[in-house]
Amino acid sequence: MKKYIFFFYLITAVLLFTACSASRDPFWSVLRKAEDTPDRFEPAEGIVLDGSSCKSPMVDTRDGTELVMVLAQKGKGIYKATKLKYGLQKGEALMLNCASGEVLGIVKTRG
Repeated sequence: MKKYIFFFYLITAVLLFTACSASRDPFWSVLRKAEDTPDRFEPAEGIVLDGSSCKSPMVDTRDGTELVMVLAQKGKGIYKATKLKYGLQKGEALMLNCASGEVLGIVKTRG
């Protein structure tokens, strides 16, 4: 009986550890602030921010640079820029608040 209790606690601990580490996905962790961004990115012509979903592409109205959505989750979107700017380096993208288009920071991409 003690053997079964031990295995129950062992399996429970492994499941908890796995669940906690999955929720700390580094893809969603901001590495640093972005540089020289607009106050907010705007959706492309004909697209409207509705507060319920992420839109793509998003546009820097100052110069027309487009951001293309790679992934969205919980009101945040990961966007790759068509030009390496805003302090981005290879393998990085911008995280935006999907409801407002505001920049949350620079994140690492998965590939």
